[in-house]
Amino acid sequence: FIWRSFFKKGQSQGELAKYESALASSRQQQYDEAEKKYEELLGQHPHFKKAWISYAQMERKYQGQLKGEDTGAEACAAILQRAQQANPQDASIMQARGLLELKRQQHPEAAIGLLQEAVRLAPNLQPVLNWKAVKDVQLQLQQQQQQQ
Repeated sequence: FIWRSFFKKGQSQGELAKYESALASSRQQQYDEAEKKYEELLGQHPHFKKAWISYAQMERKYQGQLKGEDTGAEACAAILQRAQQANPQDASIMQARGLLELKRQQHPEAAIGLLQEAVRLAPNLQPVLNWKAVKDVQLQLQQQQQQQ
């Protein structure tokens, strides 16, 4: 598969096979089976960031369908928080958490902070700070600070 070239060279064929299996279950909407596979994979390989992000996306979709968008976003946030605990300096996980928080609109300061920290760790992520949604939230926060 072409996407294999995107993974770090340190990832084993076993990890990739387990990841492919979890993705396949998710795509077939066998969410309970996919969840078990992701949990097993990430329990053994907690630094597999792509698997964390895929798992979080799946849970958001699955829980969102079952219980509503807010529950889906909460499930996604919980998985991304676990991912960040396992990978505290990973910029892509920080960026995913920041974008989710931005979309949820519950903690805009935290969202911007996560995005800025992600860019500090991985400068190639800088374009995210120029997105309209990010700029709009930054402007709102600046206006709130000026009113205080």
